Amino acid sequence: ATIPMLSLDQIDPEPEKLPIDEEIHSGIKVLAHRLPTSGITYLNLYFSLDDMSIEHLPVVSFLCAIMGSLDTEKYKLKELQRALRSRCGQVRFAVNGYSRFGCREECKRFLVVTVSALDSKLAQAVELMNEVLSSSILNDSTKIYDLLRQRRAAFADDMAMAGHVISMNRA
Repeated sequence: ATIPMLSLDQIDPEPEKLPIDEEIHSGIKVLAHRLPTSGITYLNLYFSLDDMSIEHLPVVSFLCAIMGSLDTEKYKLKELQRALRSRCGQVRFAVNGYSRFGCREECKRFLVVTVSALDSKLAQAVELMNEVLSSSILNDSTKIYDLLRQRRAAFADDMAMAGHVISMNRA
C-alpha cells in the first residue's frame, strides 16, 4: 500500500473560509464557528497577558500547569477531578503567543483555556471552568510546593529518558 499523493493543482490555493458568528455574551465578544462536530463543543478562552512582564510569564506557565490540581472554594480536589472527567473531554491551560500574519516582530501573549465538552454538558463545563479559574485555592503553599516538586521530578525523568529531545527543543 502507498500513501495517496495530491499534486499542487489539485489543491485550492485559497484557504477554506470558516463561518464565524460574532456574538456578545455578558458584554464580551465571542466568536463562534458553527461546524459539524458530532455533538461536541470545543471552547477556547483567551485572556490577554499584555500587562504581564516577561519575568512573570514562567509563574503564569506554572499556574497553568497546576490549574485543576488544587481544591477550589466549592470542590475538594478528588471531587473536582471527578467533575472534570464527567463534564469535560479535554481541559488544557497554556501560555501562548500569537502574531499577526507577516508581522513577526510583535507578539501578543495569552493565557489560553481549552475545553471540550458534549453539547449537553456545555453549561456544566463552563460553570466548572469558572470555578477553577476564579475560585482555585492558591494560598495552600504546601500543596503548591508538592506540585512544584512533582513537576521538577517529572522534568528530571524526562531529561534522563530523552534529554536529546529537550535540548533540541530548547535550541
